[in-house]
Amino acid sequence: MAENGSLVFDYEEFEERLKEFKEKYLLYPVLYFYGISNAFMIENLLQNPYHCHLVIYERDLALLYVVLSNIDLSTALAQKRLLIFNEVSQMEYIFETQPFLAYSRTYFLELMSDFYATEQKEILASNSFLMEGFKKSILKQGNDPKDALQGIRQYVYNLASMIKNPSLKELLAKRKAKFKSCVIVSTGPSLTKQLPLLKEVQEKVIIFAADSAYPILMQNDIVPDYVCMVERTDFTAEFFKHDFGDKDKKTTFLLASLVHPNAVEYLEKRGRDYVLIPKHLNFAQYVDLKAFALLSSAVSVAHMALAIALELEFKELVFIGQDLAYNDVGYSHPKDYQHSANFESEAYEKVKVVAYGGEGFVNSHEIWIFFRQILEDLIKYVVSAKIYNATEGGARIEGMIEKPFSECCKDFSENKQNLEKLQPLSEDKQKEYALKAYAKVKKAFKECVGFQAMLRAYYEDIEPEFLRLNTLDLEEGASASFSLVLKVDQFRDEFSVISSVFYELIHAFFAHFCMNLNKILVLNPLTKEDFFNKNVLYIKEHLDFMQSIFGFVKAQEETLKFAITPLENALKAKGLSKYVERLSQ
Repeated sequence: MAENGSLVFDYEEFEERLKEFKEKYLLYPVLYFYGISNAFMIENLLQNPYHCHLVIYERDLALLYVVLSNIDLSTALAQKRLLIFNEVSQMEYIFETQPFLAYSRTYFLELMSDFYATEQKEILASNSFLMEGFKKSILKQGNDPKDALQGIRQYVYNLASMIKNPSLKELLAKRKAKFKSCVIVSTGPSLTKQLPLLKEVQEKVIIFAADSAYPILMQNDIVPDYVCMVERTDFTAEFFKHDFGDKDKKTTFLLASLVHPNAVEYLEKRGRDYVLIPKHLNFAQYVDLKAFALLSSAVSVAHMALAIALELEFKELVFIGQDLAYNDVGYSHPKDYQHSANFESEAYEKVKVVAYGGEGFVNSHEIWIFFRQILEDLIKYVVSAKIYNATEGGARIEGMIEKPFSECCKDFSENKQNLEKLQPLSEDKQKEYALKAYAKVKKAFKECVGFQAMLRAYYEDIEPEFLRLNTLDLEEGASASFSLVLKVDQFRDEFSVISSVFYELIHAFFAHFCMNLNKILVLNPLTKEDFFNKNVLYIKEHLDFMQSIFGFVKAQEETLKFAITPLENALKAKGLSKYVERLSQ
């Protein structure tokens, strides 16, 4: 505390806070503090082996120096049990690091002492930064196994089409480092004003179009060189349900291999060139078709276009239509957008963000903000290219160089001619990879059956005894519940080494389950009844988890059985029926 301009140690406050922290946070692996004014508190808390990390923000470097000069915390600092930051931005790396992320739902920012009570503005800003950072990282985990299941189903369903067409490796081999500049076209409301100029320069620059921008460009006599699609939905596939004659015959369609089969069907009907690219997800890694390079960093179609353009070694990348915000009349898309200009105008709660140019604010929403943050994270590490935002509207995207599109166009001087034709694998290689994929999917199907048996066995062993706990007195209940906790932990040990076949399906669910479970694990039982109740909560959470996972894995089993049909038919058409029969046994 401060007294007559000097610092005085308040022992009474120290004792009270230490007692409170020991009772409230005894089992917390991570604690967060604003300020370092009480080094004795830090020293005491570090004696608790449950505290893996103390995270402290202290912006006063002079005070930091005084505290660290008067007490030796070098061991804790070297072991990273004590993490001290003097700028909030330095804490960014912890958001996706364990155990910080796993225990993010137990996060609470404490004041080290009342010395900081007057710094309300800074405290709120620090707390907001940490909460938003964890929120973004939690969003990245995903939240719906149905999305993962749809992705697995469509990836497997599209395998036959992927194998018979050129790969991302072929694209990079034939077209890497051939051109300097590209334009990445998205469908924010600012796109309309850029179309006339894009039409003028289209022969001087490579054009990447988002799937939703494809019909808009074609209707305005602008032919993209590449059209990208990454989403799983049949809604998105409808952007390809157009017939523009031969105008787009030289366009290459780049699709994540988990897109809806309708998108592939529309392209097949028109004889268009397309590449199906596996995303860097676990099931594709499990199938492991090495001739088909994986696509990383593709949360949205703009991220996909950026990632591929960088892989192709473009040196100047220009974004247009990348508003990620509503325009001044509330439109979410350009006037020619397939589903109307106000398609998302009332879909989400509006959030103010910094406008393009850095002056004033525009309305955005949480999904756009998330996409923008991912773009900013990707751009942060790009050193081989300049990335321009020529949208001239919408939200500011940190890391992009804001420049009028007319100025960018002055630098376009490509001589595109004909892009080199992409070739599929040889027929023998296609057979080889089709058989390998078929064998892997069949193996995954069998693992689904075995995993369900394991889940059923644990559930049927634990659930009856759990229901019996309510009939026991407190002493017997505490003992019986502890025995069940040991069985649950045995299940967790077996679950922790599950096959990568299931990881993509259950990863997001399991991550959220663990975050919620950790709110139970940090509870400090002070009585035998508290101990019993904590055990009951722990056991019940795992029984519910087993039921949910069983349902997901059963759904994956049924999905694989259905989705493998096109690949099976393709193998039979290639005269490989005997191998299909052998692998199906």
